[in-house]
Amino acid sequence: MLMFFYIFDWAIKIYLAILMVRVVFSWISPRSFHPVHLFTKKATEPLLKPLRKWGYYRSGNMIIDASPIFLFLALMLVRELVFSLLGSLK
Repeated sequence: MLMFFYIFDWAIKIYLAILMVRVVFSWISPRSFHPVHLFTKKATEPLLKPLRKWGYYRSGNMIIDASPIFLFLALMLVRELVFSLLGSLK
C-alpha cells in the first residue's frame, strides 16, 4: 500500500513538471511545433480544457489564462488529501 503512495506522489510531481514546462513554452513561443511543446500540450490539455471555463479572463485586448494555476492548486490539493489519508491509515 505504501508503494502506491510513492508512485502516486511521483506521478503528481512529474505531471506538475510537465505543466510547468508547458507554461514556460506558452510564454516563450506559444505557437511552437517543437516536439517537447507538442507533448506537453497533449499531456495537459485534457485537464486544462474544462478549467478554462473559470480561468480565462479578458481585459481589453489582454487575455489571461489562469487554468494552469487552478490545475496546479487542484493537483496539490489532491496530493495532500491522499497523504492525509495515508496518515489516518497508520
